[in-house]
Amino acid sequence: MPHSTCTALGCDAALWAARRPKKYCDRHNPHIPKPGARIKMPADKCHHCGKDISHRAVGVIYCDPNCNSMAGYYRRRVLSPRDPKPVVICSIEACERTATSRGMCTMHYKRWARANGMNKAPSDKWSDVRRSNSHARRARMNGATTGDRVLLAQLLERDGAICSMCNGYIDIDLPWPEPWSVSVDHTIPLARGGQHTMANATVMHLRCNLQKGVKILT
Repeated sequence: MPHSTCTALGCDAALWAARRPKKYCDRHNPHIPKPGARIKMPADKCHHCGKDISHRAVGVIYCDPNCNSMAGYYRRRVLSPRDPKPVVICSIEACERTATSRGMCTMHYKRWARANGMNKAPSDKWSDVRRSNSHARRARMNGATTGDRVLLAQLLERDGAICSMCNGYIDIDLPWPEPWSVSVDHTIPLARGGQHTMANATVMHLRCNLQKGVKILT
């Protein structure tokens, strides 16, 4: 005799007694494939490397996550690769750089942005503070310690406008990169671990400073 009837709306199909009570008949059971539906069958081999996976669960088509990711990469890059983006050249005349923004290359876009007040124009003046910060950064990169700022004005006041290498007069009005313009030199070079301090700094002709290089004067 039937145990109960199907609980689906409008269905009075009889459900026969079984070890596990049923709620739906075969027609309304959601776990039974409908006629014509595509039924997932267990795969015998990995769809990427061909390894035997017959022991895996139904619906698994790859042997491990690595094969899964590699198969996805193959589908994206080999079977359906994206079209490369066209190369756009800067719209400024006689410029052959690649355009990055507003049809201009990076250099011309920055010039345009500064001209329109969007970016601050960089200062062309190599001030004492910028010079001291640059030397301090080089010293720290070589493992040396730094103290207070070493300003060119303080060095000129302490040593006068006299080159520490040739003992010649330094014209402080000459602009860089004039050979006889003023420059800051370190007695123990920063490249050799010298410190950027007042005790290790002095003034020198730019020409003499370049000739000295990383040597230590005795």
